[in-house]
Amino acid sequence: VQTGKCVNFSDSARTCEVFAWCPVETDSEPPNPAVLANAENFTVLIKNSIQYPKFSFGRRNILPDVNTSYLRNCIFDRKRDPHCPIFRLGDIVSEANEDFQSMAGGVMGIHIRWDCDLDMPESWCVPKYTFRRLDNKDPDNNVAPGYNFSVVPTLLNIGAGLALLGLVNVVCDWVVLTFMKKSNLYKEQKYSYVDDYALVSTSHQFHLFL
Repeated sequence: VQTGKCVNFSDSARTCEVFAWCPVETDSEPPNPAVLANAENFTVLIKNSIQYPKFSFGRRNILPDVNTSYLRNCIFDRKRDPHCPIFRLGDIVSEANEDFQSMAGGVMGIHIRWDCDLDMPESWCVPKYTFRRLDNKDPDNNVAPGYNFSVVPTLLNIGAGLALLGLVNVVCDWVVLTFMKKSNLYKEQKYSYVDDYALVSTSHQFHLFL
């Protein structure tokens, strides 16, 4: 969305100003170090819950004894505060054994495991968090549709297609011979009968001169 203002783009050029996040995205290679270096201090609140209707049991990752003042100040830490639902981005990346400053973009997975014994007290049922990186850190080996060719799936698809074509032929013959009004006519055209007297025994002699 343009603001209607013409601002300096460089010493020799001017451009239309737009409403956007700063800095705006460019097509150049990502800078090193990252422009938003302090983004690793950003936090994210995760809400998760489980339900076992058959046992009338339910739990949330925000535990019942948690209050507002606690949520304002807590940050997840595996040793000091493992039940806080607020995660620092830098900690998520470091838990996955990655370096935030060198990533310059990535996809992180957060796995929440509820391993609860319902015979034990309800307070023992708490979530456990694990983190891992989902994307390929090697940009030259990323999954991209279009040119990733594999021989085995191709052969399987070809074989399945040929088998399907053969099955279609059998099904069509069965439908025509069973349900069509002129099935006898189709049967006469499809099958040819050879009389026994038409078979003639012949023999040939060949001579090979060396």
